[in-house]
Amino acid sequence: MSTLEVSNLNDGTTTVATTFITNGSVKAWSNINQTSTQAIRDSLNSSSLTDDGTGHTRITYTSAFNNTNYCHFGTSSGSGGSNGDHGFVPHNSGSGNTTTQSHQARCSKHDSTRTDVEHLMHGTIGDLA
Repeated sequence: MSTLEVSNLNDGTTTVATTFITNGSVKAWSNINQTSTQAIRDSLNSSSLTDDGTGHTRITYTSAFNNTNYCHFGTSSGSGGSNGDHGFVPHNSGSGNTTTQSHQARCSKHDSTRTDVEHLMHGTIGDLA
């Protein structure tokens, strides 16, 4: 295998340091259907899902992160309306729900009732191991 070492990338107009790309890029993302049998519609570095209960999904990464201090974010939506608008909460490492290999996403209605959603979208930024 060959290794290519580059300090900067240039598209002919703008030069960007490769550290900006490697350190500031989304390292994992997924578009998930939580309803019925949970499934990943499309993803990067997301290998599998575990149904941890209503509104709870564990997302497992193909390549692990360097530590549990990475940032995960996202949004979710259901069928619409005041009872169908959903929120997404990536669960924190303080409760043990984030590891270097996975994290748990929790979705709920505005009244805080956990619910499975049709569209759970998540992204993760951090250093890969």
